Amino acid sequence: MTLTSRKVQASQALRALQIFESLSRYRPTFVGSTPIDLDLNESDLDVICEAYDLDEFEQHAKFVYGNRSNFTCIKVVKYSLPSILVSFFSHNFRVGIFGQGRAIEEQAAYIHMKIEERLLQIGGETAREGIRDLKRKGFKTEPAFAVYFDLPGDPYQALLDLAQYSEAELQNLFGNQ
Repeated sequence: MTLTSRKVQASQALRALQIFESLSRYRPTFVGSTPIDLDLNESDLDVICEAYDLDEFEQHAKFVYGNRSNFTCIKVVKYSLPSILVSFFSHNFRVGIFGQGRAIEEQAAYIHMKIEERLLQIGGETAREGIRDLKRKGFKTEPAFAVYFDLPGDPYQALLDLAQYSEAELQNLFGNQ
């Protein structure tokens, strides 16, 4: 399966699951490596949601997706906020749905994806292939970016920190990769 056909199949799976319709009140947003064309065959499909009432979100997710293969729904704390992580297998994909009481644009997964996209624009196809290669070697996406772009410290925090940089500043830092 090519990455392009996988991206099409991922979109078809999300449509078939009616993710965007069934979770519409939570502003579901497709994030992660698939939307920016960095996924591998084993990559999850990640959807983040604005869920200010976590109990309601949990009940809704269980009602809609609780019958899916390998369904789990757990409470976690991410970036100091209580959150819900739903996971199941469907349409040949592991699907992860994350709910947190924070605007989509302020959630770490969204910010990570947006800064990764900006870095890929600077690094081009060479960066994309280098990061895919690191992922094939077992790195998760954020650590792969940190290794490729030589980011110090915690990879997840380093990417969040880069989000405040302008395009010119990013180009200045990483344009010679």
